[in-house]
Amino acid sequence: MRNIHYELALFGAILASSANAFTTITYYATGTGYSEYFDEYLQEFVTTPADIYATFFVPIDGEDACMIQVTCGYSGNTVWGRLDTDRIGGFINLNFNTPLNAFPISTTGFLGGDVSYFNPDISIYGTLTKLVIDVRTWDEEQEADLSVSFTDRQVAVPELSSWAMMIGGFAAIGAAMRRRRVRVAFS
Repeated sequence: MRNIHYELALFGAILASSANAFTTITYYATGTGYSEYFDEYLQEFVTTPADIYATFFVPIDGEDACMIQVTCGYSGNTVWGRLDTDRIGGFINLNFNTPLNAFPISTTGFLGGDVSYFNPDISIYGTLTKLVIDVRTWDEEQEADLSVSFTDRQVAVPELSSWAMMIGGFAAIGAAMRRRRVRVAFS
């Protein structure tokens, strides 16, 4: 299993200096959870542990930036985003230890979060434990976006031939130890 480490990077200005600049905040969150899909052959749901990577892109300037397919906001101590289309849906919640009066631009006080994402083929659920925030200024208005990806954590299981060799090796060692006679001589 690979550990991926992110470093905090702040780019651009927090407040735009001209009337034609638009500021965005991107939240990159990672954590663990599971993916789930329906296996047509087995006719059952298959669940696999997974590393979760969520990206939540929030424009904080412009009219109705969080209104088209992604709704977003902050309330209490939580930043939230919802994705709702006819075939894809999901949510992300990022929790902080203090009440928010704006979208946070620092990871200070980040407590964790949760994410859920689904489409007709697969569902992803997880707990977010690491957060990186990127603030940028654009020349044109941007739309909110929420995306979730994952990497399955496969558990290594030896093949049948490996098991057979291991058991055969133990049997050979046991047979050799049993046949070996130890002679004790007394003086």
